Amino acid sequence: MDARTDESGVRVGRVSTLRSGMLRTDVLEEPHALEQVTQAWDRLAVRRSRPFSCPAWLRAWWRHAAPRDARLRVVVVRDGDEVIGIAPWFLTRDRLGVRALRPMGWPICQGVEPLASDGRELEVATATGNALAAGQPPPDVVAFDGIDRRSPWPGDLARAWPGGHAATLTRYELPTFSLSVPEGLGSESWFASKSRHFRTKLGYNRRRFLREGGSFRLATAETLDSDLEAFARLHRARWESRGGSTYLSEPVERLLAEAGGALIAAGRFRLWSLDFGGEIISSHVALRAGTECAYWLGGFDARYAAMSPSLLGILNVVEDALDAGARRIDFGAGSANWKLRFADDEGTLAWRRVVPQGHRHALARLSLAPGQWRRAAAKRVPVEWQTVVVSLERRILR
Repeated sequence: MDARTDESGVRVGRVSTLRSGMLRTDVLEEPHALEQVTQAWDRLAVRRSRPFSCPAWLRAWWRHAAPRDARLRVVVVRDGDEVIGIAPWFLTRDRLGVRALRPMGWPICQGVEPLASDGRELEVATATGNALAAGQPPPDVVAFDGIDRRSPWPGDLARAWPGGHAATLTRYELPTFSLSVPEGLGSESWFASKSRHFRTKLGYNRRRFLREGGSFRLATAETLDSDLEAFARLHRARWESRGGSTYLSEPVERLLAEAGGALIAAGRFRLWSLDFGGEIISSHVALRAGTECAYWLGGFDARYAAMSPSLLGILNVVEDALDAGARRIDFGAGSANWKLRFADDEGTLAWRRVVPQGHRHALARLSLAPGQWRRAAAKRVPVEWQTVVVSLERRILR
């Protein structure tokens, strides 16, 4: 490990470096070290169509919403001067002392995994595994949270880990829904392909909304702050009776302000508002990269439920993305009823763990065991005993 300066002489902090042939792998541990790779990182995110993996989103997450004990670990793989791979992770320790790498952005978004140039995925996985294993200290667990079940990254990293194959464990899986369209298909053609019931109901509600003075509006740099305030208010109101939002907090609101400010001019941060009667009654956030649009969160005013403001907002997000050339719209984990109306494909998100062999392997497996017990209990024991299993898990990890 050394303290290094970039080409312009700017100090970039602690960097761990490993060389293999023409490849050089750096593990960046300080936030300002990311400046040197931000442009290349963003190009990879766009090329691979990974909205939540872009540096504007993840660096804002690091500044505002990362866990307090998190330590940055971003792996950068270069071939000469070209960045061919980025793995954006952070390191934490659990109550058993197990060192776990998790993807940046956790837990407010899914699908963040290493990025690699086309055809160089195995090289990047091998270089990444070698660099992580040589770290001081190396991780006991590498987490892949909410990735496509078919993703090769956990298996490739496990096979490439030095000293023999690491174990790959699946913690749990959730359904996910998306919409995929052929290249060049615009919003009008897509809407015409939907069922008669879909077109009649949403078409009528949209015409009524516009006829009575409503309007759809995309946030600009000038309106971003006030539109985000309305978004947060509407989203929290929808989840207040259910214990509060899982994703939205004051730190995440600051993340949205920073990431939105960085991405809005390029049309990659999309915040749609439905204005009616002098106020915002529905609000929805989506991110874009390459040919993919990822819908994140929304909210609406229940007083106007008869107009279907939530569905109209999501419809607007979909049509906006299709007209901009998106070929896939990701609606995220979970099987909410509205997703079934818009999606045409159901997939599976997986939460996987790579556990390297070594003297800490058993401890790492032990740290993962309580969650596995709980999930097994949910399937095999009576409901009244499930709380006992959860209680035991908490005592072990206390």
